[in-house]
Amino acid sequence: MTGQTLRVGELRPNQLLHTYGIGAIADMPNLSVIVCGLDDWDPAKAAIVREDRLLTAIRAELGAQVEALRMPPYTPETSDPFGEWTRVGVPVWLFPRWLRCSDVRCNRLAPVETGLFELLSNPFSPDKIRYVHGCRGHGGNRPTAVPARFVLACGRGHLDDFPWLYYAHSGVIPAQGDHTLTLKEVGTTGDAASLWVNCSCGIPPKSMAQAFGEEALKNLPGCRGRNPHLRSFEGCGQETRTLGLGATNSWFAMQLRAFTLPQAEAEVDQRVAENWGVLRILVSLPEQAAKQIMVTQACWPDLEPYGVDEVWKSVLRRSDQDGRSPDVDELDLMTPEWEAFTTATAVTLPPRKPTCSNCLRASRSSCTRASPTTRTTGRSNMTRTPCEPTVTSWTTTCPPNFDHPHRNARGAGRLNLKTARPARGGKRASPESES
Repeated sequence: MTGQTLRVGELRPNQLLHTYGIGAIADMPNLSVIVCGLDDWDPAKAAIVREDRLLTAIRAELGAQVEALRMPPYTPETSDPFGEWTRVGVPVWLFPRWLRCSDVRCNRLAPVETGLFELLSNPFSPDKIRYVHGCRGHGGNRPTAVPARFVLACGRGHLDDFPWLYYAHSGVIPAQGDHTLTLKEVGTTGDAASLWVNCSCGIPPKSMAQAFGEEALKNLPGCRGRNPHLRSFEGCGQETRTLGLGATNSWFAMQLRAFTLPQAEAEVDQRVAENWGVLRILVSLPEQAAKQIMVTQACWPDLEPYGVDEVWKSVLRRSDQDGRSPDVDELDLMTPEWEAFTTATAVTLPPRKPTCSNCLRASRSSCTRASPTTRTTGRSNMTRTPCEPTVTSWTTTCPPNFDHPHRNARGAGRLNLKTARPARGGKRASPESES
Protein backbone atom coordinates (compact mmCIF):
# COMPACT_ATOMS: atom_id res chain seq x y z
CA MET A 1 0.00 0.00 0.00
CA THR A 2 2.66 2.45 1.09
CA GLY A 3 6.29 2.27 2.11
CA GLN A 4 5.27 2.17 5.78
CA THR A 5 3.51 -0.45 7.87
CA LEU A 6 -0.04 0.55 8.79
CA ARG A 7 -2.57 -1.04 11.10
CA VAL A 8 -5.60 -1.73 8.91
CA GLY A 9 -7.98 -3.85 10.99
CA GLU A 10 -8.51 -6.72 13.41
CA LEU A 11 -9.13 -10.47 13.14
CA ARG A 12 -9.76 -13.12 15.77
CA PRO A 13 -7.39 -16.14 15.90
CA ASN A 14 -10.17 -18.57 14.96
CA GLN A 15 -10.85 -16.48 11.84
CA LEU A 16 -7.24 -16.99 10.79
CA LEU A 17 -7.63 -20.74 11.24
CA HIS A 18 -10.87 -21.24 9.38
CA THR A 19 -11.65 -18.24 7.14
CA TYR A 20 -8.74 -15.87 6.56
CA GLY A 21 -5.63 -18.03 6.41
CA ILE A 22 -2.54 -17.43 4.30
CA GLY A 23 -3.52 -16.54 0.74
CA ALA A 24 -7.13 -15.71 1.65
CA ILE A 25 -8.79 -12.39 0.90
CA ALA A 26 -10.05 -10.54 3.98
CA ASP A 27 -12.67 -7.81 3.64
CA MET A 28 -12.10 -4.72 5.76
CA PRO A 29 -14.76 -1.97 5.98
CA ASN A 30 -13.16 0.04 3.15
CA LEU A 31 -10.29 -2.18 1.97
CA SER A 32 -9.73 -5.64 0.63
CA VAL A 33 -6.46 -7.31 1.63
CA ILE A 34 -4.78 -10.68 1.20
CA VAL A 35 -2.94 -12.44 4.03
CA CYS A 36 0.77 -12.64 3.17
CA GLY A 37 3.04 -15.67 3.14
CA LEU A 38 4.83 -16.77 6.29
CA ASP A 39 8.14 -15.15 5.39
CA ASP A 40 6.49 -11.77 5.98
CA TRP A 41 5.47 -12.82 9.49
CA ASP A 42 7.59 -11.91 12.53
CA PRO A 43 8.58 -15.20 14.22
CA ALA A 44 10.00 -13.33 17.22
CA LYS A 45 6.45 -12.35 18.21
CA ALA A 46 4.87 -15.72 17.37
CA ALA A 47 4.92 -18.24 20.22
CA ILE A 48 5.87 -21.82 19.30
CA VAL A 49 3.17 -24.45 19.76
CA ARG A 50 4.76 -27.64 21.12
CA GLU A 51 2.69 -30.52 19.78
CA ASP A 52 4.98 -33.19 18.36
CA ARG A 53 2.24 -35.49 17.04
CA LEU A 54 0.65 -32.70 15.05
CA LEU A 55 3.98 -31.42 13.75
CA THR A 56 4.98 -34.93 12.65
CA ALA A 57 1.67 -35.38 10.81
CA ILE A 58 2.07 -32.04 9.03
CA ARG A 59 5.62 -32.89 7.99
CA ALA A 60 4.41 -36.21 6.60
CA GLU A 61 1.76 -34.34 4.61
CA LEU A 62 3.79 -31.32 3.42
CA GLY A 63 7.46 -32.17 3.79
CA ALA A 64 10.39 -31.81 6.16
CA GLN A 65 10.70 -28.07 5.45
CA VAL A 66 8.05 -27.42 8.12
CA GLU A 67 10.15 -26.25 11.05
CA ALA A 68 7.58 -25.47 13.74
CA LEU A 69 3.98 -24.64 14.58
CA ARG A 70 3.41 -21.13 15.81
CA MET A 71 0.68 -18.87 17.10
CA PRO A 72 0.00 -15.67 15.12
CA PRO A 73 2.29 -12.73 16.00
CA TYR A 74 0.93 -10.89 19.01
CA THR A 75 1.95 -8.17 21.45
CA PRO A 76 -0.36 -6.89 24.23
CA GLU A 77 -2.05 -3.62 23.42
CA THR A 78 -1.29 -0.34 25.13
CA SER A 79 -3.05 3.01 25.10
CA ASP A 80 -0.48 4.42 22.67
CA PRO A 81 -1.93 4.31 19.11
CA PHE A 82 1.58 4.77 17.72
CA GLY A 83 3.29 2.18 19.95
CA GLU A 84 5.25 -0.87 18.86
CA TRP A 85 2.21 -3.14 19.35
CA THR A 86 0.48 -1.50 16.35
CA ARG A 87 3.24 -2.83 14.07
CA VAL A 88 2.97 -6.42 15.32
CA GLY A 89 0.35 -8.61 13.71
CA VAL A 90 -0.53 -10.61 10.64
CA PRO A 91 0.97 -8.97 7.52
CA VAL A 92 -1.42 -8.25 4.66
CA TRP A 93 -1.18 -6.74 1.20
CA LEU A 94 -3.75 -4.72 -0.74
CA PHE A 95 -5.65 -6.99 -3.13
CA PRO A 96 -7.15 -6.53 -5.62
CA ARG A 97 -4.96 -3.67 -6.80
CA TRP A 98 -7.75 -2.19 -8.93
CA LEU A 99 -10.05 0.35 -7.25
CA ARG A 100 -13.26 2.07 -8.32
CA CYS A 101 -14.48 5.52 -7.30
CA SER A 102 -17.75 5.15 -5.40
CA ASP A 103 -19.17 8.45 -6.69
CA VAL A 104 -21.85 7.45 -9.22
CA ARG A 105 -20.99 10.51 -11.32
CA CYS A 106 -17.40 9.27 -11.67
CA ASN A 107 -17.05 5.45 -11.36
CA ARG A 108 -13.39 5.71 -12.34
CA LEU A 109 -11.66 2.31 -12.48
CA ALA A 110 -7.86 2.15 -12.21
CA PRO A 111 -5.03 0.31 -10.43
CA VAL A 112 -3.68 1.86 -7.24
CA GLU A 113 -0.22 2.18 -8.85
CA THR A 114 -1.51 5.00 -11.10
CA GLY A 115 -1.57 7.37 -8.13
CA LEU A 116 -5.17 8.45 -8.81
CA PHE A 117 -6.25 7.33 -5.34
CA GLU A 118 -4.87 8.61 -2.06
CA LEU A 119 -4.66 6.53 1.12
CA LEU A 120 -6.07 8.21 4.24
CA SER A 121 -4.74 6.46 7.35
CA ASN A 122 -6.32 6.65 10.80
CA PRO A 123 -4.17 5.29 13.66
CA PHE A 124 -6.94 5.91 16.20
CA SER A 125 -9.61 4.03 14.19
CA PRO A 126 -7.90 1.55 11.81
CA ASP A 127 -11.28 0.42 10.49
CA LYS A 128 -11.68 3.86 8.92
CA ILE A 129 -8.54 3.67 6.77
CA ARG A 130 -9.50 4.09 3.11
CA TYR A 131 -8.52 5.26 -0.35
CA VAL A 132 -10.17 8.37 -1.75
CA HIS A 133 -10.50 9.82 -5.25
CA GLY A 134 -10.00 13.52 -5.91
CA CYS A 135 -12.77 13.87 -8.47
CA ARG A 136 -14.91 15.87 -6.01
CA GLY A 137 -14.67 17.39 -2.57
CA HIS A 138 -11.65 18.13 -0.41
CA GLY A 139 -9.78 16.25 2.32
CA GLY A 140 -11.88 13.60 4.00
CA ASN A 141 -14.98 14.64 1.99
CA ARG A 142 -13.60 13.08 -1.17
CA PRO A 143 -15.42 9.95 -2.35
CA THR A 144 -14.10 6.59 -1.19
CA ALA A 145 -12.38 4.32 -3.70
CA VAL A 146 -13.59 0.77 -3.12
CA PRO A 147 -12.00 -2.51 -4.31
CA ALA A 148 -13.03 -3.73 -7.76
CA ARG A 149 -15.74 -6.37 -7.44
CA PHE A 150 -14.10 -9.21 -9.37
CA VAL A 151 -10.85 -11.21 -9.40
CA LEU A 152 -9.47 -13.99 -11.59
CA ALA A 153 -8.62 -17.55 -10.50
CA CYS A 154 -7.62 -20.89 -11.99
CA GLY A 155 -7.95 -24.52 -10.96
CA ARG A 156 -4.39 -24.67 -9.60
CA GLY A 157 -5.13 -22.07 -6.94
CA HIS A 158 -3.61 -19.00 -8.60
CA LEU A 159 -5.27 -15.65 -8.01
CA ASP A 160 -4.98 -12.45 -10.04
CA ASP A 161 -6.55 -9.06 -10.63
CA PHE A 162 -9.34 -9.05 -13.16
CA PRO A 163 -7.86 -8.00 -16.57
CA TRP A 164 -10.02 -4.92 -17.03
CA LEU A 165 -8.19 -3.42 -20.01
CA TYR A 166 -7.91 -6.81 -21.74
CA TYR A 167 -11.60 -7.53 -21.13
CA ALA A 168 -12.89 -4.11 -22.20
CA HIS A 169 -10.96 -4.32 -25.49
CA SER A 170 -11.99 -7.95 -26.25
CA GLY A 171 -8.61 -9.57 -25.76
CA VAL A 172 -6.31 -6.71 -26.83
CA ILE A 173 -4.31 -4.56 -24.42
CA PRO A 174 -3.90 -1.15 -26.10
CA ALA A 175 -0.38 0.27 -26.02
CA GLN A 176 -1.11 3.91 -26.88
CA GLY A 177 -3.82 6.53 -26.50
CA ASP A 178 -6.12 7.55 -23.65
CA HIS A 179 -7.87 4.55 -22.10
CA THR A 180 -9.73 5.69 -19.02
CA LEU A 181 -11.98 2.94 -17.68
CA THR A 182 -15.22 3.28 -15.76
CA LEU A 183 -17.44 0.62 -14.19
CA LYS A 184 -21.08 1.66 -14.14
CA GLU A 185 -24.08 -0.10 -12.68
CA VAL A 186 -27.38 0.05 -14.55
CA GLY A 187 -30.48 -0.84 -12.58
CA THR A 188 -30.78 -2.00 -8.99
CA THR A 189 -30.32 -5.78 -9.20
CA GLY A 190 -26.55 -5.67 -8.60
CA ASP A 191 -25.87 -8.74 -10.74
CA ALA A 192 -23.13 -9.01 -13.36
CA ALA A 193 -25.48 -8.23 -16.23
CA SER A 194 -26.14 -4.78 -14.78
CA LEU A 195 -22.43 -3.84 -14.67
CA TRP A 196 -20.82 -2.29 -17.76
CA VAL A 197 -17.16 -1.55 -18.42
CA ASN A 198 -16.59 1.52 -20.57
CA CYS A 199 -13.37 2.91 -22.06
CA SER A 200 -12.79 6.53 -23.09
CA CYS A 201 -11.28 5.41 -26.41
CA GLY A 202 -14.79 5.04 -27.88
CA ILE A 203 -15.26 1.27 -28.04
CA PRO A 204 -18.76 -0.01 -27.14
CA PRO A 205 -19.35 -0.71 -23.41
CA LYS A 206 -19.08 -4.35 -22.41
CA SER A 207 -21.32 -6.15 -19.94
CA MET A 208 -19.74 -8.12 -17.12
CA ALA A 209 -22.15 -10.96 -17.88
CA GLN A 210 -19.71 -12.04 -20.62
CA ALA A 211 -17.07 -12.74 -17.94
CA PHE A 212 -19.07 -15.72 -16.64
CA GLY A 213 -20.19 -19.04 -18.06
CA GLU A 214 -19.37 -20.19 -21.58
CA GLU A 215 -18.75 -16.62 -22.76
CA ALA A 216 -15.84 -16.34 -20.32
CA LEU A 217 -13.73 -18.78 -22.37
CA LYS A 218 -13.68 -16.29 -25.25
CA ASN A 219 -13.20 -13.15 -23.14
CA LEU A 220 -10.68 -14.08 -20.46
CA PRO A 221 -6.91 -14.70 -20.80
CA GLY A 222 -4.98 -17.75 -19.63
CA CYS A 223 -3.65 -17.84 -16.09
CA ARG A 224 -0.39 -15.99 -15.41
CA GLY A 225 0.40 -18.21 -12.40
CA ARG A 226 0.24 -15.33 -9.93
CA ASN A 227 0.52 -15.84 -6.17
CA PRO A 228 -0.34 -12.40 -4.76
CA HIS A 229 0.29 -13.43 -1.13
CA LEU A 230 3.89 -14.28 -2.10
CA ARG A 231 4.13 -11.54 -4.75
CA SER A 232 5.46 -14.08 -7.23
CA PHE A 233 4.57 -15.73 -10.55
CA GLU A 234 5.00 -19.26 -11.85
CA GLY A 235 4.18 -20.96 -15.12
CA CYS A 236 0.54 -21.97 -15.56
CA GLY A 237 -1.55 -21.07 -18.64
CA GLN A 238 -4.72 -22.84 -17.49
CA GLU A 239 -8.20 -21.52 -18.18
CA THR A 240 -9.36 -18.85 -15.76
CA ARG A 241 -12.70 -18.02 -14.25
CA THR A 242 -14.16 -14.89 -12.69
CA LEU A 243 -14.83 -14.85 -8.95
CA GLY A 244 -16.78 -12.27 -7.03
CA LEU A 245 -14.72 -10.50 -4.39
CA GLY A 246 -15.45 -12.13 -1.04
CA ALA A 247 -16.84 -15.33 -2.58
CA THR A 248 -16.82 -18.21 -0.11
CA ASN A 249 -15.45 -20.62 -2.73
CA SER A 250 -12.24 -18.67 -3.27
CA TRP A 251 -10.24 -20.17 -0.37
CA PHE A 252 -10.50 -23.35 1.70
CA ALA A 253 -8.51 -24.20 4.81
CA MET A 254 -6.49 -27.43 4.95
CA GLN A 255 -6.60 -28.60 8.53
CA LEU A 256 -5.27 -31.34 10.76
CA ARG A 257 -6.74 -31.53 14.26
CA ALA A 258 -5.18 -33.04 17.35
CA PHE A 259 -5.66 -33.16 21.12
CA THR A 260 -2.69 -32.69 23.40
CA LEU A 261 -2.19 -36.07 25.05
CA PRO A 262 -0.22 -36.90 28.22
CA GLN A 263 3.11 -38.50 27.34
CA ALA A 264 4.08 -39.57 30.86
CA GLU A 265 2.56 -40.09 34.29
CA ALA A 266 5.14 -38.13 36.33
CA GLU A 267 5.16 -34.35 36.01
CA VAL A 268 8.89 -34.13 35.37
CA ASP A 269 8.63 -36.78 32.65
CA GLN A 270 5.79 -34.84 31.03
CA ARG A 271 7.86 -31.65 31.00
CA VAL A 272 10.83 -33.47 29.49
CA ALA A 273 8.60 -35.01 26.83
CA GLU A 274 7.22 -31.58 25.91
CA ASN A 275 10.76 -30.24 25.42
CA TRP A 276 12.32 -33.41 24.00
CA GLY A 277 13.21 -31.75 20.72
CA VAL A 278 15.75 -29.61 22.62
CA LEU A 279 16.83 -32.14 25.27
CA ARG A 280 17.48 -35.17 23.06
CA ILE A 281 20.84 -33.76 21.88
CA LEU A 282 22.15 -33.92 25.48
CA VAL A 283 21.92 -37.72 25.69
CA SER A 284 25.14 -38.28 23.75
CA LEU A 285 27.15 -35.92 26.00
CA PRO A 286 28.93 -36.73 29.28
CA GLU A 287 26.67 -36.26 32.29
CA GLN A 288 28.42 -33.22 33.75
CA ALA A 289 28.64 -31.42 30.41
CA ALA A 290 25.01 -32.23 29.64
CA LYS A 291 23.84 -30.82 32.98
CA GLN A 292 25.82 -27.61 32.46
CA ILE A 293 24.34 -27.11 28.99
CA MET A 294 20.83 -28.06 30.09
CA VAL A 295 20.46 -25.10 32.47
CA THR A 296 21.30 -22.68 29.63
CA GLN A 297 18.47 -23.84 27.37
CA ALA A 298 15.33 -21.76 26.78
CA CYS A 299 13.17 -24.56 28.20
CA TRP A 300 14.98 -24.64 31.55
CA PRO A 301 12.47 -22.35 33.40
CA ASP A 302 9.87 -25.09 32.87
CA LEU A 303 12.23 -27.75 34.24
CA GLU A 304 14.01 -25.86 37.04
CA PRO A 305 11.48 -26.68 39.81
CA TYR A 306 12.38 -30.38 39.52
CA GLY A 307 16.15 -29.93 39.91
CA VAL A 308 19.03 -30.82 37.59
CA ASP A 309 19.47 -34.39 38.84
CA GLU A 310 15.80 -35.38 38.50
CA VAL A 311 15.56 -33.81 35.07
CA TRP A 312 18.67 -35.67 33.90
CA LYS A 313 17.25 -38.99 35.14
CA SER A 314 14.04 -38.23 33.25
CA VAL A 315 16.04 -37.43 30.10
CA LEU A 316 17.72 -40.84 30.30
CA ARG A 317 14.37 -42.58 30.80
CA ARG A 318 12.94 -40.76 27.80
CA SER A 319 15.96 -41.78 25.71
CA ASP A 320 15.38 -45.45 26.57
CA GLN A 321 11.69 -45.13 25.61
CA ASP A 322 12.61 -43.65 22.22
CA GLY A 323 14.67 -46.73 21.41
CA ARG A 324 11.72 -49.02 22.18
CA SER A 325 8.99 -46.93 20.53
CA PRO A 326 6.83 -49.03 18.16
CA ASP A 327 6.26 -47.95 14.58
CA VAL A 328 3.10 -45.82 14.29
CA ASP A 329 1.24 -44.22 11.43
CA GLU A 330 2.29 -40.56 11.46
CA LEU A 331 -1.01 -39.44 9.90
CA ASP A 332 -3.15 -41.42 12.36
CA LEU A 333 -3.96 -38.80 14.99
CA MET A 334 -7.24 -40.30 16.18
CA THR A 335 -6.15 -43.77 17.38
CA PRO A 336 -3.81 -42.47 20.13
CA GLU A 337 -6.51 -40.04 21.22
CA TRP A 338 -9.11 -42.81 21.41
CA GLU A 339 -6.73 -44.96 23.44
CA ALA A 340 -6.07 -42.06 25.82
CA PHE A 341 -9.79 -41.42 26.30
CA THR A 342 -10.64 -45.08 26.90
CA THR A 343 -7.75 -46.05 29.19
CA ALA A 344 -8.54 -46.58 32.86
CA THR A 345 -5.31 -44.91 34.02
CA ALA A 346 -5.74 -41.41 35.40
CA VAL A 347 -3.02 -38.94 34.46
CA THR A 348 -2.59 -35.47 35.95
CA LEU A 349 -0.78 -33.05 33.67
CA PRO A 350 1.52 -30.37 35.11
CA PRO A 351 -0.32 -27.11 35.74
CA ARG A 352 0.13 -24.42 33.11
CA LYS A 353 0.16 -20.68 33.49
CA PRO A 354 -3.39 -19.32 33.42
CA THR A 355 -4.15 -18.12 29.92
CA CYS A 356 -6.99 -15.95 28.76
CA SER A 357 -8.59 -17.37 25.62
CA ASN A 358 -10.14 -13.98 24.88
CA CYS A 359 -7.04 -11.83 24.55
CA LEU A 360 -4.18 -14.40 24.51
CA ARG A 361 -2.36 -12.80 27.43
CA ALA A 362 -0.55 -15.11 29.81
CA SER A 363 -1.63 -13.49 33.06
CA ARG A 364 -5.20 -13.14 34.20
CA SER A 365 -4.39 -10.00 36.17
CA SER A 366 -3.16 -8.28 32.99
CA CYS A 367 -6.20 -9.30 30.93
CA THR A 368 -9.29 -7.24 30.40
CA ARG A 369 -12.47 -8.02 28.61
CA ALA A 370 -15.38 -5.85 27.67
CA SER A 371 -18.69 -6.78 29.29
CA PRO A 372 -21.94 -4.81 29.07
CA THR A 373 -23.55 -3.17 32.08
CA THR A 374 -26.67 -1.06 32.23
CA ARG A 375 -26.83 2.55 33.34
CA THR A 376 -29.87 3.99 35.04
CA THR A 377 -30.84 5.51 31.69
CA GLY A 378 -31.07 2.02 30.19
CA ARG A 379 -28.25 2.59 27.68
CA SER A 380 -25.55 -0.04 27.29
CA ASN A 381 -22.11 1.02 28.49
CA MET A 382 -18.88 -0.93 27.91
CA THR A 383 -16.73 -1.36 31.02
CA ARG A 384 -13.43 -3.16 31.51
CA THR A 385 -13.46 -6.15 33.87
CA PRO A 386 -10.86 -8.88 34.51
CA CYS A 387 -11.06 -11.96 32.32
CA GLU A 388 -12.30 -15.19 33.80
CA PRO A 389 -9.61 -17.87 34.15
CA THR A 390 -9.80 -20.42 31.37
CA VAL A 391 -8.08 -23.73 30.69
CA THR A 392 -6.87 -23.95 27.12
CA SER A 393 -5.21 -26.73 25.17
CA TRP A 394 -1.95 -25.98 23.39
CA THR A 395 -3.31 -27.25 20.10
CA THR A 396 -6.77 -28.31 19.02
CA THR A 397 -6.52 -27.27 15.37
CA CYS A 398 -3.54 -27.19 13.05
CA PRO A 399 -2.68 -23.52 12.49
CA PRO A 400 -2.18 -22.65 8.83
CA ASN A 401 0.97 -20.72 9.64
CA PHE A 402 3.48 -23.58 9.30
CA ASP A 403 6.95 -22.45 8.28
CA HIS A 404 7.89 -22.81 4.60
CA PRO A 405 11.00 -21.86 2.59
CA HIS A 406 9.59 -19.24 0.19
CA ARG A 407 11.19 -15.82 0.53
CA ASN A 408 9.63 -12.48 -0.39
CA ALA A 409 9.52 -8.81 0.56
CA ARG A 410 8.03 -7.21 3.65
CA GLY A 411 4.25 -6.79 3.93
CA ALA A 412 2.54 -3.45 3.76
CA GLY A 413 -0.15 -3.79 6.40
CA ARG A 414 -0.86 -5.54 9.68
CA LEU A 415 -3.99 -7.15 11.07
CA ASN A 416 -3.87 -7.05 14.87
CA LEU A 417 -5.43 -9.98 16.71
CA LYS A 418 -8.52 -9.15 18.71
CA THR A 419 -10.79 -11.51 20.58
CA ALA A 420 -13.20 -9.45 22.63
CA ARG A 421 -14.61 -6.70 20.44
CA PRO A 422 -18.42 -6.52 20.15
CA ALA A 423 -20.05 -5.89 16.80
CA ARG A 424 -20.74 -2.27 15.98
CA GLY A 425 -24.06 -1.19 17.40
CA GLY A 426 -24.57 -4.48 19.21
CA LYS A 427 -23.92 -6.14 22.55
CA ARG A 428 -21.72 -9.07 23.37
CA ALA A 429 -22.93 -11.89 25.57
CA SER A 430 -21.99 -11.60 29.22
CA PRO A 431 -22.11 -14.10 32.10
CA GLU A 432 -24.16 -11.55 34.01
CA SER A 433 -27.82 -11.09 33.21
CA GLU A 434 -29.16 -7.63 32.52
CA SER A 435 -32.42 -6.19 33.66
